[in-house]
Amino acid sequence: MKLVAHRAVEKLVVRSARHDAAAKPGHGLDETSAAVAAEIERLASDGPTEAELARARNTHLADFYKSLDHLQTRADLLNHYQHVLGDPGGVARDVARYEQTTIASVRDAFARVAGAAHLDLRISPESAAADAPVTA
Repeated sequence: MKLVAHRAVEKLVVRSARHDAAAKPGHGLDETSAAVAAEIERLASDGPTEAELARARNTHLADFYKSLDHLQTRADLLNHYQHVLGDPGGVARDVARYEQTTIASVRDAFARVAGAAHLDLRISPESAAADAPVTA
């Protein structure tokens, strides 16, 4: 949900940095699940708008650059690039990849996700009555 969020989903869902959704008070899980599924289908068929893509790209790049403020994070990232790519200079490669993202590439990625199996995990807090002590 962090990359692209549609207005209909934003009305029902608490925004999160993870790829999950939590129903806002007054909205049920079925309603929220249907809104998220509709948004994924929209992105799989049409892709994001130019404004959604620009906002997501700018937010992601700002978060990425901000994370590099910490020396330990920079060291971990350089080590990761060295280990995975054999080249610690992967930052420029990743930034270029983020900057080259297009509406079509996002649409295609969502189309792959929409067609794949997924887990719909629903967690509901127990009611207050279930938490009350039982008296004899």
